[in-house]
Amino acid sequence: SPNVARLLLVLTAACWATYPVAIKLLVIVAGKALDPPLVTVIRFTINACFGFLLLPQHLFPWNRSGAATSVEPSIDIGALASASVEISAWGIGGTLLNTWGIEHTSAIRAALLLSSINILTPLLSAFIGSSPEDRTVSIRTWLGCVLAFAATAYATVDFTGDMAGRLGEGDLAILCSAFCYSALKVRLASKARAFEGESLAAGRLIAGALLAWIVFL
Repeated sequence: SPNVARLLLVLTAACWATYPVAIKLLVIVAGKALDPPLVTVIRFTINACFGFLLLPQHLFPWNRSGAATSVEPSIDIGALASASVEISAWGIGGTLLNTWGIEHTSAIRAALLLSSINILTPLLSAFIGSSPEDRTVSIRTWLGCVLAFAATAYATVDFTGDMAGRLGEGDLAILCSAFCYSALKVRLASKARAFEGESLAAGRLIAGALLAWIVFL
């Protein structure tokens, strides 16, 4: 139901909110800056383990049989792989920038800057949305997005003119990661309509791990 979907989105946001704090804690424990590619490859490799569990069982060679394939829905493996790589590329880019940015700014400031997703997502959707519905953003939505963006700016910009209030390298990295995450959300909306949810989630997690290893190596 719509209410359940909204609740799941809120829970997703709550999970994401733990990321900046977790990275800061890891930096404190390590006593030095973390290597963003290393953090990314560890994270996405763990995700890929769960991704294999989500794959439809009939895709595994040992589960293929004439009886099974006749009743299972067909999946365009090539199209699914292409969609998974595209979505994962945006996710990997956002994660690398986000991890590096968090190390070079405060966790609170990073979380607030990352909330610029609230305005970047509808903006990108209006320009690169895959359907007329995606490209149509209501006035009510824009109003909420602008208010969220204004709150972010007020919380992160020092209006006294002090240098500490200006955007540093870490802040800019966070904003770039917000762009990547917003693009991911917009593109994911179109891919989710083309593929079954569990298959797309599994493909995205596995492709993300492969791309993370490429970047790491």
